[in-house]
Amino acid sequence: MIKTESVWSPWSPIDRKRDGLRVLVTRFRGRGLPKQRYDIWMPNLGPSEKLLRRQRLSGFVTQVCVTVLGLFLMAPGAVAQRSPNRAFQFRPLELLDRVQPEYTPEARLARLQGSVILYLEVSPAGTVDKARVIQSLGFGLDEKAIEAVKQWRFKPATVKGKPIKVQQSAEVRFLLNPVGAWRVARAAYRVARSSAGAASKLSKPILNQYTSPDDGPCLSSGGPVVVDIQISKLGKPSHLELIEEHGEAAGKAVIQVVPMWRFQPGLVDGKPREFTGTFEMDCRASVATGEGGSSGGGVFRVGGGVTAPVPIYRPEPDYSEEARRMKYQGTTILYVEVDTSGHATNMRVVRALGLGLDENAMEAVNQWRFKPGMKNGAPVTVAATVEVNFRLL
Repeated sequence: MIKTESVWSPWSPIDRKRDGLRVLVTRFRGRGLPKQRYDIWMPNLGPSEKLLRRQRLSGFVTQVCVTVLGLFLMAPGAVAQRSPNRAFQFRPLELLDRVQPEYTPEARLARLQGSVILYLEVSPAGTVDKARVIQSLGFGLDEKAIEAVKQWRFKPATVKGKPIKVQQSAEVRFLLNPVGAWRVARAAYRVARSSAGAASKLSKPILNQYTSPDDGPCLSSGGPVVVDIQISKLGKPSHLELIEEHGEAAGKAVIQVVPMWRFQPGLVDGKPREFTGTFEMDCRASVATGEGGSSGGGVFRVGGGVTAPVPIYRPEPDYSEEARRMKYQGTTILYVEVDTSGHATNMRVVRALGLGLDENAMEAVNQWRFKPGMKNGAPVTVAATVEVNFRLL
């Protein structure tokens, strides 16, 4: 049996104070390696801290507590407190030359707008060695995104001044001119575990026929509409379920057109299977084409009046075929920036596993939804670190 989970490390007992929490942390680094022990002070978390209770070193904090506490402890600010030098020795990539992607005639005719999200491996020379789609748009736009990104040039990331290889995400937006009202902000496909069984190879559906919702309701209400669908072995959508809407008219506009969409069927070990698709249709497609970025105001760290984002939807990652065959397991750690819409953006691999698991971890976290971090009552972009564990049982 294979278990893939996204959790944070077990933490030692928690002492409560009136003005916050003193967290006495013991981190187990592996057999034969010394333990890391340090204190971290964190402010009151309000109602959520009532869920915290004392645990022995062999225990875990409950999952909800781990979600809130882990985001705080693993934020870059917390890392800097226990290891000040290491936090400032890393310099991220800097994009020097960006080639804009081309629209395909089919996508332009269908008025398809949205984001292709890629997993990239950038060499110490600042060139893109590998690009893989972790969020697809279809209509040939995935290939156009890869073609453009492979021509990008970066100022390399460095550690202690030495150039290093970096694995990170890149969002490539396709917007018409003039910009239309609707865009596909998020698209995710999953196959039922019962349907996949012990499958070793998945090929997910690809959108190849699209009708855009009516602009009117979108412009009047704004905000995202999230819908779940079943995609048959023939690539036809059915069993539509409206998960979230901002305005009844906008929700109806999306529901009316989704049954007209068509997909290249998804495959499990080369055979067509039914998949579930989740689409977030955004009414606010009014930003310039480019890779992902945070909203205005910069990226904040938890503390000083900034609250941690909390995961509210967290699908698990798939095991890669190669890792399953080699019975390989371990933990991937990702740095992410949770934006004001509750999505993980600007993802970067902090600790790699290889064998395709880093890409799968990033693909899963890209689908997560968060309650955004807040500052002064308004949502802000907050930096955090996520551990994704891959285990074979």
